[in-house]
Amino acid sequence: MPHRLTPTRREILTTLKKRGELTAAELAAVLNVTPVAARQQLSHLTAADLVEHRMERRPVGRPAIVYTLTKEADELFPKNYDDFAASLLQQIVELYGEEKLSAIFRARAAHLEVEYLPKLKSRRLGHRVAALAGILNEDGALAEWRPIHVGYELCAYNCVLAKIAPSFPQACAEELALFSRVLQARVERVEHMASGDRRCAYRITPLEKP
Repeated sequence: MPHRLTPTRREILTTLKKRGELTAAELAAVLNVTPVAARQQLSHLTAADLVEHRMERRPVGRPAIVYTLTKEADELFPKNYDDFAASLLQQIVELYGEEKLSAIFRARAAHLEVEYLPKLKSRRLGHRVAALAGILNEDGALAEWRPIHVGYELCAYNCVLAKIAPSFPQACAEELALFSRVLQARVERVEHMASGDRRCAYRITPLEKP
């Protein structure tokens, strides 16, 4: 949970996560606060897009307003995806061998290549590098690029492969080959987070004409 949330708001999110939809009065009873206090906190969480509400008809009495978590709020709870992915990849190696794992990463790169290529149609290498940086940033890579004396430099400060790359170097190898194909350029990795660097940096230079 982010630190900006007060303990009461964290408790509200946790309660809704456990119990599903609740009215303000039901939530107040669980948390031992007044309904007015519960509504005030729910109002803040709704404004932050962490809680949403809807009207629910009930067998007796007027329709009630019930509150539930948004998708954004659900993402605040730990998911442990990285450990699961690493464990799954290790099981693939133990059951089917390294080559099967390499084939999986190649298939992933091929899928991404089909997705990337329509966005990298420019004849100019600089435009393709800029477009690739944009694609990577859509996945949260915190990527930057700049011209350098021999071509271009592309840097990523956040990597979706960071947790698995040290144990499964095939992932980074296929990513490097993918960048070279979609950029139609020579791509050299000069810094590597999996090796302890603070970023992944790539030197990109035009292919030599035959």
